[in-house]
Formats: sequence, C-alpha cells, structure tokens
Amino acid sequence: MKRMLVALISLLMILPQINRGYACTSFAVYSEEPVYAMNFDYPETEIRFIVVDNSDLKAFFMQFDYMTYKEGNQFASTLGMNSKGLFTTLQMQYPQLTGKRNKKKDEIYIYELVDFCAGSENVPEVLRAVENRKFIHMEGLTLHSMLADTEGNAVIAEVGKDQNELLPITGDFIVMTNFKNSDYRDKPFNKVSGAGADRYIKAWQYIEENRDGFCLDNALECLKMTAQQYQYPTLASAVFVPGEQSVYIALRREFEKLWKISLQDGTIEAYKGFEENIKFTIPDEGVLASDLLNNDFSKYEAFNAAESSADGSKTGFIYPVIAASVIAVLLLIYLFRKRQKA
Repeated sequence: MKRMLVALISLLMILPQINRGYACTSFAVYSEEPVYAMNFDYPETEIRFIVVDNSDLKAFFMQFDYMTYKEGNQFASTLGMNSKGLFTTLQMQYPQLTGKRNKKKDEIYIYELVDFCAGSENVPEVLRAVENRKFIHMEGLTLHSMLADTEGNAVIAEVGKDQNELLPITGDFIVMTNFKNSDYRDKPFNKVSGAGADRYIKAWQYIEENRDGFCLDNALECLKMTAQQYQYPTLASAVFVPGEQSVYIALRREFEKLWKISLQDGTIEAYKGFEENIKFTIPDEGVLASDLLNNDFSKYEAFNAAESSADGSKTGFIYPVIAASVIAVLLLIYLFRKRQKA
C-alpha cells in the first residue's frame, strides 16, 4: 500500500511536467506590414496543408492527425488564414480544466473559432458572430485561441467562469503560449508564470527589440528561438504574410528549408534551401508533411502557370494558342494568294 501511494505521488508530480510538453507559440506583429506566426509542438503525428476555395474567399488550414495511435487519419485544424488576412490559431492551455461532452445552443466550443477563417473577413466580424454564445471547453480538451486581422485587430479568446475572456492587443504585437492569459491581465510580460511562460517572455523580448521593420526573417528567428526539440517537439513552424496571401512553412525545425504556400494560386513550392525548383497544386485532400519530408511528390500535379489564371481558368494557355492559330491562317492565305499571282 505504501509503495502504491509513493508511486501515485510520483506520477502526480510527473504529470504536470508531461502536460507542459504539449506546447505552441504564436504571435501577431504589426510593423511595416502585418506578420503572424506559430510553432506547432505535438507528439509525432501526420500534418497536412489544405486550401479551401469558397469562390469569394480562400482559406489555408494546417491540420494534424489527432488519432495518432489509431488506424486511419482523423484531421483537425490548429491554425489558418484566409485571403482577407484573418488569422486564427488554437493552442493547449494549462492547467487543464473540466470540459463538456455536449454543448447548449448558446454555447460554442472554443476550438470552433478556427473554422471562422473559412468565411469571415476580420476579427470584429467573428466576435459579433459569437457575442451571445458562451465559450466552453470540450471534455478532455482545454484550449485557447488567438485571432488577428490586417486592420490591427488581434485578441486572445479564453473560456471564463462567468463570461468569455477576451484580451485585445494593447500595442503593436501580441503573443500567446500555454498559460491562461486572462489570469495575468494587465500584468507586465515578464511577470507571467505557468506552462510556456519562458517561451512567452523570450518571444515578447525579441519582438519588442525588433518590431521596427519586423518581417519574415524576424518571425522565423523568433520561432527558432521558441522551438522545442525533445518530448513534444516542434513539428511545423508557419509564418503568414497576409499582404502576399502567402504562408511560409518549416518542418521539424529545419528553418533553413522553407516551403511557400500561395492562397491565390492554391500551390506549394520549394522556396528556400532546396536543390530543385518544385511547385505543385495543392489537391482538395491537401499536402502531407510526410510527403514533403520524404521528397515523395508522385501523387501531386505539377503547377503550370500557363494553364492557370486568377479565376482558375486556362485562358493564360488558350490566348497564345489562338494567336498562333490566327497567324498561321493569315500566313497560309498570304502564301496561297502569292502562288495564284505567280
């Protein structure tokens, strides 16, 4: 009995440390242009990248297989950005809280906020859509969310005891890791504690020192500084540049190798650190991170710029063909008339 009690106490002491391994770091910075970023830290699992086209609005989502240890893939979105520049991310929050298996009509699971990327234009629109609904946690899943847009609206959304906790940006950048931000409302950035506090402080300090002209390279450096390598390592790092409608991806902390995703074209290409120029269209079922890591592109269709236009038609290819055909016909007519005269 005594041994069992000692073992139980030891387990309870270890569990909080294990939980803190589940970690992500995200931020939004407003300098010369908006830049968003996130490190996705999780046990080894499959990741995929998809682009959803709703005609008026395109949206990129990074999804992960949350059924890692079971047969078959079950993907859930953990972050996204649409062509209007609305960005949303979900991250684990500690300590874990009791959730609900079922929700009422006036309730919304906080993880559902990421889905608004598919159809909303900015943060105020999202907040209006949920203002009469109470954020709740799903049973066994404690999360919080960051939302940001190109107009400088950014907020951290958390489940509160009596009402929703919304922490808007107070300067020109905002950071979120894994402790509950609303517990430290109005506190100095270096006075926070809990899961991810070290990464939060590190990211805050770096952005503060480099916020003038903050760009893609700065975002990558900040992600590199806050990446994790051990129990729950950083599986993917993403930097979003909404002005370009682009997402830059580094896998498994290889920041010297970058993939670039274009929302406008619905493509992914080898952007930096690769020997070959690779660019292909993202299919409806998405692109798997494992394929990118293994250089297995057999299931993907190479992108041909000549066959694509902004609306997805093939006019870029057709117009040159028509022009060539017209020239050929005119040449034949000229030769025929010249022969008749002869």
